[in-house]
Amino acid sequence: MPDKLTMKLSLAGLATILIGGCVIIMATILKPQEKQATLQMSQPVFNISKHLKYSFTLRNNSDKNLTQSTFWVYAPVKETASQQVQSIKASHEYELITDKFNNQILAFQLKQFAPYASKLLSLKISLKMSETPNRQTLSAADHYLKSTHFLNLSDPKIKQLSSQLHHKNLAQSAINAYQWSVDNIRYSGYRARQLTASETLNTREGDCTEYMHVLTAINRSNRIPTREVGGYIVAQSRILKASEYHNWAESYLDGRWQLSDPQNKKHQHSHHHYIAFQYYGDDPLNPLNDVHRYKVSDPLISVTMN
Repeated sequence: MPDKLTMKLSLAGLATILIGGCVIIMATILKPQEKQATLQMSQPVFNISKHLKYSFTLRNNSDKNLTQSTFWVYAPVKETASQQVQSIKASHEYELITDKFNNQILAFQLKQFAPYASKLLSLKISLKMSETPNRQTLSAADHYLKSTHFLNLSDPKIKQLSSQLHHKNLAQSAINAYQWSVDNIRYSGYRARQLTASETLNTREGDCTEYMHVLTAINRSNRIPTREVGGYIVAQSRILKASEYHNWAESYLDGRWQLSDPQNKKHQHSHHHYIAFQYYGDDPLNPLNDVHRYKVSDPLISVTMN
């Protein structure tokens, strides 16, 4: 062995020198442009612009003048691993409510609504998207591992299936759950009543919601933090339609929330096409906990998404 061995390593601005068996840590000075490059690498990147439009027709179906009604509707989630809302413009004034899942709910006060009258409420959203999901710190991990009414993790069928699909590598477990859902659930078309994960394992059919529940239940049972998402698949800027609303899942792997949409056979790609409007979960701050998309406080008012 040589009497003197010199090794120089540079990592995160530190230089390590090994001389004669002694380790010396030396700080290196980064040039201004190097500091800027390091800073940029740590910042989330959203570099794809998209613009959305959608509108609602509200009708007073009574002979009464309504003065104390509220209409609540989701806007896209403020910021996710793959999207960042730049602006929200509406045809009427609104109050913005943000819940613990970063969901954005717009509350419109309908102070004067004449008998049998209609109101057109329109929204324009500007977003920035990312083709690859940005890294995010996982907070409240237990919430994304727990059982719910639709994700009944204590069911023996879910436990058995999750055990069969489990792999010591969590990413492989997630792939197994996705592929099983693709191969074993038949798309039934839209269902008015959503089934639990256990019910879907019995029927082996459903719409995007049932795919989402089964995949999420398997992943959570295998200790992969997974959340359920509602929104739209948007390749280019356009007007959204009610029939296009879709559900999928996101699993937290390798420091990122990764997309998984077994109904459309998409797994960990096309993130920039998926715009999240809602992360499902209970929060008393959210007036839309019990419904998808929108709600009006007065039963005399009907709502149609145009």
